[in-house]
Amino acid sequence: MKPALTAPVSYCESLPRLRDKLSVALGRTPREAPSADYLTLQPSPRAIVDRATGGYIPGWYETFEGMPNIADSCAPKRAFQTWYHLQIDHPDRFVVLNLANVALASNVAILVFDKKAEVFDHVSIVRPFRAGLVSLSADLSRIEDKATASWIERKGDRVFFSLRAGHLRAEGEARSSIGPEFVQVTGFQHGRGSFQRYGNLELIRGTLSVGSRVHQLEPGLPIASDQTAGHQRGLQHWHWLCTSGYARNERTGERVAFGMQLAQDRERAVPHAVGHKYLLWLGGKLHKFEQAEVDYRVLSADTRDTGPWRIRMWRDTPQLSADVAIVPRAHRREKKSVILMDADFNQHYGELTGSVVVDGETYRLEPSFATLEDSRLEI
Repeated sequence: MKPALTAPVSYCESLPRLRDKLSVALGRTPREAPSADYLTLQPSPRAIVDRATGGYIPGWYETFEGMPNIADSCAPKRAFQTWYHLQIDHPDRFVVLNLANVALASNVAILVFDKKAEVFDHVSIVRPFRAGLVSLSADLSRIEDKATASWIERKGDRVFFSLRAGHLRAEGEARSSIGPEFVQVTGFQHGRGSFQRYGNLELIRGTLSVGSRVHQLEPGLPIASDQTAGHQRGLQHWHWLCTSGYARNERTGERVAFGMQLAQDRERAVPHAVGHKYLLWLGGKLHKFEQAEVDYRVLSADTRDTGPWRIRMWRDTPQLSADVAIVPRAHRREKKSVILMDADFNQHYGELTGSVVVDGETYRLEPSFATLEDSRLEI
């Protein structure tokens, strides 16, 4: 990414976490993010960032066909973060792929849960103070880790991927499915913001290698994706849900593909943003909920293992609701606390069941695997 064009050097070179803590203490950072209409779908913006102000252009968009000019933000350079998440739900195993640059660290991770054997195999390579190893192309189409030769790339309606982490390797090709991507730009403070694409794919071809054993991944497997890039807050705290699978209409018996994602700020996020990122894809359409509640119990403060989760989402107009339960079966935790960074990252993986109501029709969700996050990042 090229340097921010309009920000003073002293501001750009400061560390977001320390600056934000001081700014909050002095009352210079608002507790709530600037308000914007995230419930009305709008045409593509002309750009991600307004060049005149250096701020992100907030909104929920039908698509994105404008300038991918994240580098024009007046936010601190070190606030820039980007990641790409893919998850593949195979009948026998659940595969999660992550590439991330989080300002002061980079991460490459492959996670495989064997559903029958109940075995969780994963390699997560975290490199503090080497965020630059994971880079994002200027047009936002390709994220790449040079050290492991891992990458994910978008080309039209296709996504190609090849990731390596230790004894695990995954590669393949997928195409868009279910319905339109969710595209949103969320505004924060001092020129910061986030550009996000959430979507659903179906596998065209793929392989998963575990040591010397190679598993063929069958065409048609559902894949959920999250691509995020932007200048993030120094104080982040969130819940996240991601899943895809199939649902059946209780009245007609019709079976349709579905996807579901939720991203919700928690109490320690400053400023707190309400972007209404509560989403359902069903039968080729994308629906957005207005409200969401996430409920679970932490079983151990030391491990952050949790009991079952229940997530409810709803919107009165149009009538829309979801009620799902997830039972975690595996947990990945990465915790680090130093003067420049305080992170407690928790991903839980488990089976999701429940139902959704769309336009008066109830759909029962067939069991699918989901990723859950209960995480905090101060960086």
